[in-house]
Amino acid sequence: SNKKKLKEHKMQKLGNLSTASNSDVSQIECNPRYPQVVASASGNNILVWDLHRPESQTETLNNYKGITSISWKCSEDKILASASQDNNLILWDVRSCNRIKSVYQQQ
Repeated sequence: SNKKKLKEHKMQKLGNLSTASNSDVSQIECNPRYPQVVASASGNNILVWDLHRPESQTETLNNYKGITSISWKCSEDKILASASQDNNLILWDVRSCNRIKSVYQQQ
């Protein structure tokens, strides 16, 4: 299908992203509005990339402890959520690299 071919093409372009990090890339999410903008989770960091310029990482967002999940907010192309092993949920403004909100859930 065309969707599968597009995903395979994006994954080929993303192949060099893991070399820019000291940790393995655990997750990759494409921005729903701008599919050339990609967030990748690696260790405690989220790297935001523009696939039109894959050699240059655009932003680095630092989380507290091992990222378990990342997701773009569909209605706000600049908002990214991250969850981590220490039960933090953080909403990020990727354009300014600022935390919009941080929620900690005790176990």
